[in-house]
Amino acid sequence: TDIWWDIHRIKHKRDRDYHPCQLPDALMERIIRLSTNEGDVVLDALCGAGTTPVTAARLGRRYVGIEIDERYVQITREKIAQVEQIGYVERKSIHKPHQKYTKKELQLELRDMAIKLGRLPTPDDVRDMSEYDLKLFFDLFPTWGKALKAAKLEVRL
Repeated sequence: TDIWWDIHRIKHKRDRDYHPCQLPDALMERIIRLSTNEGDVVLDALCGAGTTPVTAARLGRRYVGIEIDERYVQITREKIAQVEQIGYVERKSIHKPHQKYTKKELQLELRDMAIKLGRLPTPDDVRDMSEYDLKLFFDLFPTWGKALKAAKLEVRL
């Protein structure tokens, strides 16, 4: 069939090698196996974190990877060195500590505060009125606006 439904994109940041557009190893392996033979050369002109050259090396293909960002070049070199030493890239799971409070819980707190105040709460309002430490909001949300998402639905400006 022309449609591959059994290989899925990398959905979570914790599964990536520091690159936002990383392709799954299984996809690259399938493409390389279908389109090359052992000893052939595989070219990746947009190498990124090296999924293609690393997979090519693991499958006994020669490879050329082109990347302008030195950080990704270094990541690729380290991964290829692992393949040459042990035959694969050792993946390390990133275990985040269990959070005591959820994002949703904090957003609902802001929503309730917005209802009481009749406006969107500020960080100072949280400091004065909330049982939650203000630092939690900044640790869990990239911006104050993201934290206020649920509150914005309640308070129309």
